[in-house]
Amino acid sequence: MERFVKNGSSKSTDNGAALIIIKSGHEVVLVKDESKPSPHYWKLPGGKIEEGETPLEGALREAGEEAVTGLNPDDFLHLATVDRKNHLLYVYAVEAPDPCDIRERGEEGEMVRKFLISELDQMVDFFPPHRKILEDLASK
Repeated sequence: MERFVKNGSSKSTDNGAALIIIKSGHEVVLVKDESKPSPHYWKLPGGKIEEGETPLEGALREAGEEAVTGLNPDDFLHLATVDRKNHLLYVYAVEAPDPCDIRERGEEGEMVRKFLISELDQMVDFFPPHRKILEDLASK
């Protein structure tokens, strides 16, 4: 089981950020990178925090690179920090405003798509660790 820890301020490049980008209150934005080895999963946008970045700065940059541009960092809500043993994963939620630019493809070719939140339970190709994070957050 993943352990949630207090909000940290680490700037280590071993850490990552994942985003729950909500659209219109009932949709979530997911990405799928088919350029990497199988299996290919839909997952929350996110990635490695670069050296010198705070977790929030990394989350904002990753959002723009992978899924949605024009988000306001003041709208990001830190939900949890997940201890993954070899790194920390900072989880943020943000509601994408209307209008906003949801990409068709991320900068590295990732597919981007909106899904109904109610669909996530039935998705067999939703990244299991990200499913677990959402389940743990929903149970709190």
